[in-house]
Amino acid sequence: MTTRYNKKIASIALGLMTFSFTVPFSVFAEGTTVKTNENNFCTKLPQIATKLTSGITARDSKLQGKRVQRSAQIINKRHGIDEKRSLNRVDRDGDRDTRYAELEARATTDIQKAALATFKTNISAAVAKRRTAVDTAVTTFRTGVDGIIANRKTLVDGFIATFTTSANAALAQAQADCANGVAPKTARATFEASMKTAREKLSTSRKALDKNTTEIQALGTTRKNAVDAAIATFKTEVESARTALKAAF
Repeated sequence: MTTRYNKKIASIALGLMTFSFTVPFSVFAEGTTVKTNENNFCTKLPQIATKLTSGITARDSKLQGKRVQRSAQIINKRHGIDEKRSLNRVDRDGDRDTRYAELEARATTDIQKAALATFKTNISAAVAKRRTAVDTAVTTFRTGVDGIIANRKTLVDGFIATFTTSANAALAQAQADCANGVAPKTARATFEASMKTAREKLSTSRKALDKNTTEIQALGTTRKNAVDAAIATFKTEVESARTALKAAF
């Protein structure tokens, strides 16, 4: 795996990771304003309740649908990255086999043949070590990203649950006010004030949600350092194996 290839994969992964954090839960604050004449508020309350609850349900379905879509995109992107890495490794294996065949044709003495066998063993071990290190770095990176996504999902779900609870409480209060003879105008004003507070709290929570930029960058840096270290070690081991082989030819 070349350094250029690693940088390309890291760039794709970072872009994917950033994309996955755009959570469209602000849709819950959209369309939840229920307009009605202040004088017939209590009469229209059943319709208002239906519109409000169905609206929240519809927006929840929309949010979950977007989450499923983005999750599928993440899986597909990762699959593409893994496939490219695998194909790259197959190409490298083919190149080594070709080189080995050339060396075998040149190895005429027992010493040369033994040195070549040792060389092939050492190279195979170096390749395996590097690939394991890269795979581990990728897995650690993705596990960290998935953890951040899961944490954000939990936070967002909490914000939405709070909004839904507040909306239901506002509706219940309006129903109680109307049942207890409170003036429709007053009941409507109380209801709208409560809904406004709920929407503003949801909006504030959304804006205050950490974008996890520091954590994302740290994960990317850790992954890059691990891959770079694996490549550096690999180069050192390959050079050592080549030096030993040259001494026999």
